[in-house]
This record gives sequence, structure tokens and C-alpha cells, in this order.
Amino acid sequence: MRWLSDLKQKLKEVPAKYLITEGAIGAGERVVGQLPNDLLRLWGYQLQVADEIRAILERHTRAHLTGATTEKSYRELRDDFEWAVRQHLAILQIFWVSVRSEFDLYAGGVGIRAHGTVVAIEKPTAQELDGEALRALLEQIDCGGKPN
Repeated sequence: MRWLSDLKQKLKEVPAKYLITEGAIGAGERVVGQLPNDLLRLWGYQLQVADEIRAILERHTRAHLTGATTEKSYRELRDDFEWAVRQHLAILQIFWVSVRSEFDLYAGGVGIRAHGTVVAIEKPTAQELDGEALRALLEQIDCGGKPN
């Protein structure tokens, strides 16, 4: 439970620059509400962790390019990277499950737009899709299987 306790504290300390959401409401999106403050902080924290992941990768690249990489420093960077990625994925799962629960959005798409606006994303029916849009949709849901 240490990670969850640490997470609670970190959510209180999220810098303001991560508490800003962006994006216009698009066609096929229906506004369902505003993110509560605790979920906005969780969203902000995942952005902060994503920045930390980028910083780890930049440190690794810089060390590699300057020849300053040792086996120990490489392992430490790798371990830091893997831990940050695991945390980021867990935070995203917690965030999206919480948003869906908060707004009773158990099926279909959901998104976050400007000013913490939560939207339900209405999926087009097959009749509304042209051939190109249908191919794009199928690519999005492809699970790696290849036709025979």
C-alpha cells in the first residue's frame, strides 16, 4: 500500500502547469460534465510522470552520446524508466476507470477536453462510415492478428 499512500501525497503536490486540459469538443462528442478536482489532479500527475519518462530517456540519450554510460548507470536508467512507465500505466488505468465510474460511462469512448470537460464519444455506425474511415477504424481496433 506504500505506492498508493505515496500517490495520495503526490496528487496534493501536482504543479499547476499540469492541471490544464486542452482540446476542443469534436463532432460526435457529447459533454457529460466536468472533472472533479481529485480526478483533475490524477490527470495532471500522469502528465507529470510522462514528462519524467521523457527526461529519463533524454538522460539516457545524452549519456549514450557522450560515452558516459556505464553498465551500472545503464541499469539504473533502465530501472527508473521501467518503474516510471509501470506507474504511468497504472495511473492511466485508475484515471479512466474512475472517470467512467464517476460519469456512468461504462461503454463507448470517453475523452477529456479543455477546462476539464468530460465528453462521451459517440461511435459512428457502419452505415455512416465510408471505406477509408472504416479502414482507419479497423486499424485502431486491430489486435495484431493477420488475415490468412
